Amino acid sequence: PRLGEVYARAARGWGKLFTEEDIRRQNPSDLKALLNTVPTVHTNDRGITINRCQTGLDALGMALSGARGESGGSGAQLSAKRWPGKVQVYVDGLRLSDDVEDAAKVLKGIHPSSVAAMEVYTGVSRLPGEFHADACAAIAIWTKAY
Repeated sequence: PRLGEVYARAARGWGKLFTEEDIRRQNPSDLKALLNTVPTVHTNDRGITINRCQTGLDALGMALSGARGESGGSGAQLSAKRWPGKVQVYVDGLRLSDDVEDAAKVLKGIHPSSVAAMEVYTGVSRLPGEFHADACAAIAIWTKAY
């Protein structure tokens, strides 16, 4: 019953759900190994990379650069910068990460055998409202102990 909302979100088809049975069947050494089975998700010792987040989030940089227009005049131009999107990790509904390094640390601290379900959302348009915050992607882990 406590995972009812998890299964309801999974039914929408926006993300990837790993059930306790999926985790037991795959028998991963850690959660990062399980995440590597999701298309567009890659993990390593430094963190988590989700391709949709790596294209970057546009943010206007306030760096002004001198630019010569076709008319020969001098002008200023705003440059756009790209910042990689954040991957947020939630454990039993609590957000426990602020960047990819935090996310990797959280994942490292949870053994797969203690997980009842894990949701993976790989892009902003796929994020349920409860995980939207300032993330580009989210991983929600629901432990058996909760």
